Amino acid sequence: MTTTPPADASSAAAPQLSAQPMLARLLELIRTTTRVEEFTPERLTQAMGVEVRRARDQSQRYGYGEALNAHWNQNFEVDLQRTIGARFNFSFDPAAPDADPPIAELCELDYPAFTARLEAMGFKRTPYHGEHGRFISDGFDRPGMRVAVYPQGDASASGQSTGRRCVKRVQVL
Repeated sequence: MTTTPPADASSAAAPQLSAQPMLARLLELIRTTTRVEEFTPERLTQAMGVEVRRARDQSQRYGYGEALNAHWNQNFEVDLQRTIGARFNFSFDPAAPDADPPIAELCELDYPAFTARLEAMGFKRTPYHGEHGRFISDGFDRPGMRVAVYPQGDASASGQSTGRRCVKRVQVL
């Protein structure tokens, strides 16, 4: 369940939170929480400063979403009914299907800074690699909570990598 942003994001009102404040608030929520089950609608509304809504079809799913600009949406949701335990998902998603817009505008709080803050909170970092050793994400563990952070590389206008990594998705288990 994610709240659907307006169909024409370019005409949407300014977002309630830009990318950097959203990620900073998420870090503070993680810092002050011991288990994902504490991510209640009331707690999320207070911590994130946005109105969290329940899914129409299920009372155990709730979240928030909005258009950041014409290219990007941001959203988060909690699903308490998962068979393997509750999960919080946060992501930045392209506004248009199959689009690959530049992510630099979402990278004010970049991947190294975001993950360093998790380590400073006492999380133990474990990198995860896929086929042929390709880096996928970093997992961060502390008693009662696991956080997975997925990066996306930034590219120049010509499509060349800038070497900078941005936060694309965060899961809290």
